Amino acid sequence: MIKKIFMITAIIFIALAVLFISTRYGWKLFGFNACTSPDSIYVQKIEVSGNRVVLSGDTSASAPAFVGYIHKQSGENLYIGLKYNLVFGFVNRVGHFDIDIKCDTSQINKVYLRDGSSEKLVWEKGK
Repeated sequence: MIKKIFMITAIIFIALAVLFISTRYGWKLFGFNACTSPDSIYVQKIEVSGNRVVLSGDTSASAPAFVGYIHKQSGENLYIGLKYNLVFGFVNRVGHFDIDIKCDTSQINKVYLRDGSSEKLVWEKGK
């Protein structure tokens, strides 16, 4: 009987751990399609210099947690996708983000925030 209770408890714990990890980090498998809409993101600071892009800001949505980002450089454009998660982002319930991306900035002329269907220009060289 005790062995059954232990096994059931272990299975429940493992299932919850897999659910947490897959929702916290598994979204990256879906690329920009799983990212938060750029219209709900406010960029406070962006610096493009040397070999890095530093981006910080917040979201206008109510109390989601920032869980991560992905980026892709395509030609002269850098695309950044941010992910906020209201339910499974409870570890760090902070809407603010600070991102430091290491890349060749000499080839970057524009930086966009992006999700699966839209993009928003947040920086352009010379402006």
